[in-house]
Amino acid sequence: MVTSVLIDPSAVYPPDGFEYCPAQRYPEYPFNDIAPTRNDVYEMVRDCLAQAGLHADSFGKSSWNPLGQWIAPGQQVFVLCNLVMNRRATETRFDFLAKCIHGSVLRALMDYVHIASGGSSSLLFGNAPLQGASWDKIVRETGVDRLESFYRVRGINALATDLRQYVAEIDDWGKVRNVRNYNDREHVVVDLGSESLLEDLYVHGACPSFRISDYRPDCLQSYHSKGRHIYLISRKFLESDVVISLPKLKTHEQVGLTCCLKGFVGITSQKICLPHHRARGPLQGGDEYPNGGLTISTYSRLRDIVSGLDPGTTAFNCLKVLDRTLGKILRASGAVSAGAWHGNDTTWRMALDVARIAFYADRFGIMHSEPQRIHLALVDGIVGGEGNGPLKPRPVQSGVILFSDDLSTADLVAARIMGYHPNSIPIVRESFGLVSYPISRKSGATSIIVNGRSVTNEEIGPLGGRSFAEPSGWIGRMRERRCG
Repeated sequence: MVTSVLIDPSAVYPPDGFEYCPAQRYPEYPFNDIAPTRNDVYEMVRDCLAQAGLHADSFGKSSWNPLGQWIAPGQQVFVLCNLVMNRRATETRFDFLAKCIHGSVLRALMDYVHIASGGSSSLLFGNAPLQGASWDKIVRETGVDRLESFYRVRGINALATDLRQYVAEIDDWGKVRNVRNYNDREHVVVDLGSESLLEDLYVHGACPSFRISDYRPDCLQSYHSKGRHIYLISRKFLESDVVISLPKLKTHEQVGLTCCLKGFVGITSQKICLPHHRARGPLQGGDEYPNGGLTISTYSRLRDIVSGLDPGTTAFNCLKVLDRTLGKILRASGAVSAGAWHGNDTTWRMALDVARIAFYADRFGIMHSEPQRIHLALVDGIVGGEGNGPLKPRPVQSGVILFSDDLSTADLVAARIMGYHPNSIPIVRESFGLVSYPISRKSGATSIIVNGRSVTNEEIGPLGGRSFAEPSGWIGRMRERRCG
């Protein structure tokens, strides 16, 4: 196992145009196009792969093929990108760069996938963003649409793919203008049964009241009961032979850190199956918010009422405006809602469930004892995100590119770089201890290389000695060593 990290805080994304081509002609570069301006990202991705020792004997030659040990000609490759939400009207360009991956990182990665495939592989890239996200805006604002065009005119089969089956057009007030449901044959039903990590929440005969914002509680509940935990996974994803996760380096209000492992939520074509928290506070058996007063509990019940109405109706739209307004007021006052705090004991379980499915489910949704596809990761941390990610992170000019063939280790190293202790983040800590359907290949030797130096994970410190700001519901929790 190897994890390679390059850190250069002066690195910046290249300007739009020239489809993010490199500024120099590397020996292995498969095209004639060269950008007239600097491209820090392409150079860093290349150097990060070289630093990992991949196909080292051929580095500097036209035959260099760093991903060739994992990708063979004819295989289908899926690059799972963090494309969570389009840019908000009030969001600066720099803010947006902290939220979604940049097309220049994808471009460099795809070139090396193309080299490994011999030009014959089918390459898909994308994910399932939020139900109210505009896919057309996301691919335009990240520059991903230009990559699709670049490869198409060169006869290469690369396709930007929106994995959602349910899309709602929502205005700034939260009103639903239009709902689109796509072909249900595009998903595969996977039941983890008693192997689900959610199973531990069924204690003393209690049935957890699972919730996910903007979806009907009763529909969500129908996917989960004791011994039965169903997830709806994109068929296009499950048909892939190799998966490369391309996440952002950023925080997450519900799990602390969103990187490789949390990113697998993007393979679910219907998010209605994804528990994100349990209704009410801990005294009522939930983890939606810390034990609070009448205001937050009333707001919680309002959200249940709104979610139970049919989207687009007058009643729904009126109450949705009220819901959105009250939510903004509560957040401004520092109140926690929707499971956005360190006490959320649900989301990390769901996310690791989906990650295990990504590893072990075949194209028919049947779980196997051996991984069904190869998994790699390349983290876009040129601009990272701190504070209240994943949707409203504050940008950090971090200058990080991280490659790994072990996704748990990638998240652990990412946490260290951000100044967090991995044991304080359940989604990272627990990913190493999975008995059934394990994710980390912890039995093998792990090599971590940062800027040319081999290090242990304990030696990795925060960027420039400055930790990323924690989400507001996690303040004081992520920098400590915790065992549970």
